[in-house]
Amino acid sequence: MKTTQLIKGLLWRQIIFKEGEITIYGHPMQLTVSALFPYLLKNTEDFWKESCFQYDMMKKTYVEGIYRKLMNQKDMTEDKFIKSCMNLLDLCGWGKPSFESSEILKGDANLQIEDSAIATMYKKLIGVSEHPVCSATRGVLAGIVTVASKRDDIEVVETMCLAKGDQYCEFLIKPREELVNSGNKNFRIQLGMHLKDESNSITSRVPPGRG
Repeated sequence: MKTTQLIKGLLWRQIIFKEGEITIYGHPMQLTVSALFPYLLKNTEDFWKESCFQYDMMKKTYVEGIYRKLMNQKDMTEDKFIKSCMNLLDLCGWGKPSFESSEILKGDANLQIEDSAIATMYKKLIGVSEHPVCSATRGVLAGIVTVASKRDDIEVVETMCLAKGDQYCEFLIKPREELVNSGNKNFRIQLGMHLKDESNSITSRVPPGRG
């Protein structure tokens, strides 16, 4: 799949390599070592705060960048868009995704990624993790779903992770309200709800006139 996608992209001049620049579907890109995200998680004082930042950053960056440009390509359908994005994940070394386009379009899906580069490097360099570590991958996937479904309320949480000792990484795609109200504390934490809860708690304890 990687080779086919690369050849097609090169032939259609949608993937361009020239001195000092890589452009994919009109969007400037750069290759980043897969150890970057694991080290950022390891060297932070607040694992979940950094995790949420990576998720939000990647979701926003990809939605406003390459994904919208890809979706606006001539003759692009939602199904073709999802498959093209997943091929790009594979091509760019994020891992090997398994998915159903129809479920993703509905905003209610389970998606697996084998050989996640981030999880593999985390486990190799840092060790087995207590928590899921593919925050950046979640953000990239959330960007795909947001653009394909034309919905801003879809989020992605990681339910299995190679870095935790699982055989592959698994992601749950659902509306934000369903995830937050599911009763699963880990989902709320992955979506940063605990940070908002703490902020509200602190605000409620500030005496009148001192906020």
